Amino acid sequence: LNYVINGEHQQMLKKLSDTDFLTGWLNRKALEPCALSCRETAQRTGHTFGIIIFDVDHFKAINDKWGHHAGDVALQQITSRAKDIVRDEDNCFRIGGEEFLIILTRCNAEQLHRVSERLRQTVASRPVMMNDKPMNITISIGSALSRHDDLGWQALFDRADKALYQSKAEGRNTVSISEPEHTAEVWQ
Repeated sequence: LNYVINGEHQQMLKKLSDTDFLTGWLNRKALEPCALSCRETAQRTGHTFGIIIFDVDHFKAINDKWGHHAGDVALQQITSRAKDIVRDEDNCFRIGGEEFLIILTRCNAEQLHRVSERLRQTVASRPVMMNDKPMNITISIGSALSRHDDLGWQALFDRADKALYQSKAEGRNTVSISEPEHTAEVWQ
């Protein structure tokens, strides 16, 4: 009996250690094993998968104007909305303060574009409410689709991250998709 309780307790502790306390999303520690698994599945099945990286535009200004509690509320509401957009088999991670990553399992370029743009529009179109006052918030998104010649999942992450920086350079509240030919396409 102690073995079963200890095993259940150990599983609970593992889940807690892999989960961000504020958003309920997986944390950065859980990213690599998940990404490696997606890559192995993609290589085995021939399917592609996508990564969406997004962060909250001008988040420091939100904290400065509204306070850190309001920033936390904003992150909770944004991640809740994002979770409603993705499928159950997709994986959501908080990888930094206001930076997030979603792995879309078994997706193609069209699905990656559609989910990325829907995510951007969903956040931009609905203000976050704080004490009955609306906070207008936008996010910048960089996305990339796996390629069969990727040497590892990190190459995919790097392309999505580069696309994110392009979205910021384009003025934020934008989706940039890293295309297979190493170019990024900007969507507004």
